[in-house]
Amino acid sequence: IGDPSGKSAERSLLNQDEIAANVAAVKPQLERFLDFKCSANPARLVDNADWTAGMSYLDFLREVGKHFTVNVMVAKESVRARME
Repeated sequence: IGDPSGKSAERSLLNQDEIAANVAAVKPQLERFLDFKCSANPARLVDNADWTAGMSYLDFLREVGKHFTVNVMVAKESVRARME
């Protein structure tokens, strides 16, 4: 998420405490637009790790990576600039 334009380096990885703090900060913002307490069909905030933690790297690439071709990624200026 975010605008990669003008960035030449990858962002540093967050530790688990930083991720938890970010999730805690995002949910109140989303509550302005989404109803997490609705009994019929509540909004849900789901951690990607809930569905990817059990996948190996190769499984992830096979299931998710197949939707992203190298040609499409290299065509993006932000990716091309990092490769150069």
